[in-house]
Amino acid sequence: MPDSSLPGEQLSSAPGERQAAGPQGIVTGGLWIGLAALGGLAFFGMSWALAHSLSSIIDEGLYLYKGYLFTSGAYVPFQDGGPWTNHMPLSFFIPGWIQGIFGLGLRTGRGYALGLGMLMLLGVWINARRLGGLGWAAAAVWLLALNTFYVDIYSKAQSQILIACLLAWVLVLTLGRGRPMWQILLGAGLAGFTLVTRINLLFLLPLLLAYIFWEHGRRAGVWATALALVAFAGVHLVFWPDILKLWAKWLPEALTPFLSAWREPASVIPAWDPQIAVSGRLGSFWLGVKQNPVLWIGWFAALLMWPGRPWDEAERSTRRSAVFLLTLAGSLTALHAWAALGNNYCVYCFTGYLAFFSQLGAYLLVIAAAHWYRRLSSFRRIVALLTLLLAGVWLWAPQIEGLARSLRGVRIPRMADSRLLPGMTTVAGMIKNLLGVTASTTELVLRALVLAGMLLVLGLLIWLGLAWARRRSVRAPLAGLAAAMGVWLVAINLGFSTPATKVCSEDVIRKYELAGEHLARWVPPGASVYWAASASPAPLLYIPQARVFPAQLNGDYTFRLSGDPSDLARFGSWNAEMAARWLAEADYVLVFQPKPGVGSKDLDLSRYEELPPTPPLLPCKPDSVIRLYRRTP
Repeated sequence: MPDSSLPGEQLSSAPGERQAAGPQGIVTGGLWIGLAALGGLAFFGMSWALAHSLSSIIDEGLYLYKGYLFTSGAYVPFQDGGPWTNHMPLSFFIPGWIQGIFGLGLRTGRGYALGLGMLMLLGVWINARRLGGLGWAAAAVWLLALNTFYVDIYSKAQSQILIACLLAWVLVLTLGRGRPMWQILLGAGLAGFTLVTRINLLFLLPLLLAYIFWEHGRRAGVWATALALVAFAGVHLVFWPDILKLWAKWLPEALTPFLSAWREPASVIPAWDPQIAVSGRLGSFWLGVKQNPVLWIGWFAALLMWPGRPWDEAERSTRRSAVFLLTLAGSLTALHAWAALGNNYCVYCFTGYLAFFSQLGAYLLVIAAAHWYRRLSSFRRIVALLTLLLAGVWLWAPQIEGLARSLRGVRIPRMADSRLLPGMTTVAGMIKNLLGVTASTTELVLRALVLAGMLLVLGLLIWLGLAWARRRSVRAPLAGLAAAMGVWLVAINLGFSTPATKVCSEDVIRKYELAGEHLARWVPPGASVYWAASASPAPLLYIPQARVFPAQLNGDYTFRLSGDPSDLARFGSWNAEMAARWLAEADYVLVFQPKPGVGSKDLDLSRYEELPPTPPLLPCKPDSVIRLYRRTP
């Protein structure tokens, strides 16, 4: 089979793996490993910085605080009258166990996320190395590390980074020909546990087991199925039958009438029910494309470059991996599009949902570039590259428009007949006068100039890559593809992947700790606390001795406009009647000033005295304080 590896690499006996050849290959391999390590260090540095400067969002606080409540034995998942268990148990238990070892608080949570992020990148590197070699493995690491949206979302103790890490290592243990039986079984068991960590990875287990039967044979498939079901069913048995509340929430009622007893009554009206127009849903979809370019481009590149010639045994294994990854990426994308864009609960969560499995796009891109591009006819190569280039232009469209706006007002010297004239004009004015066109045509010309400049830079970089390839005796088409893909994806990542949450210049973790120390000074052990906030409950981690009303932890998301209190308590919900009762019972009231939530507006605090508020949780937002009230004797 012709060599498609990057410089200094060649195909090994296992499909898609590479081994260094001779001293030059060892040196080159070391350079690729060093480049991947540099990408990991870049991700670590950016993640560390963001972990100390990002505000805590409600999801992060809920995983940490509910994790503490569950692992400490204060409550059991799905318990009547307990916290709303809106996700599978392990998504809460794992951060809870980590805090049990390293201590409660946001610092532990952010360190846990950072550790998972580095483990995820290591898994991505291993998978990409097996699929395409050391060079493509380094590229895969950089494609994720350069995306500041991923750095943002993976730097917080949310379930995205936990699932992304688990997914990477499930694939490390099962993907590709020749995996040892113990790895396949361990990977299948880990996949079973992944599904009882987040239910939204529903398609992972059946597709993975089908792939194991296909790639590794019947014996491996039977044992993998048995072990995966033991892991999956074992957690269900521990929390049976109340875990059915979670399945009842997501499975269609028409198909599962037997789950009606585990659904909220139809008379319950949620306070959180945003009605988003079609334009808003399309905007959410577009944002998901822009901030997850690796997923979409990898998927389309694999389809565009799928070869049609006969397959030898090694290539058949690569094809099986590609079919599995394509199917998994497509089905998970469709599932999350339905969950976000097809419902009202969290339309703008689509972008964040894709971060659970975006790494799949990197693997597909590696397969397409390292294995299939060289097998295409010249015509298909041109079509594939032009299609991907046009897709890049489409993605770049907002950036082109923004750069054109910036260029419009740039002041330059006035000229006429190749002579400088007194005074200055703008670029837009020069084009309008020079071409004698209207303002709208001037805008089109500016955008064309920006696009031409970007393509010129891209072409120059590809030319440099080809020149380097000729000197190193590397196949020119492969080097050209590598240069084009690398520059293009880097530009998209840097252009669109901006952090989604507020960044502060000071150490946010320390600010939370100072606020927590303030709360701990005033709230004695055993005191009951009314939490008036539809925001992250992370501050409550610093007063674990307090007793909360757990249905309040999710704020507006569990507040109901109607419903019997006994029914609501079964599902971790609350209403105005329950809020009034808890307010009458509470020893302390904590009001997060910027966002108290629908269920805690206009509180009657006449029987409470106000104590000094906490320092601001966010140094860049002075009003981000928690106001503290104590019941008067």
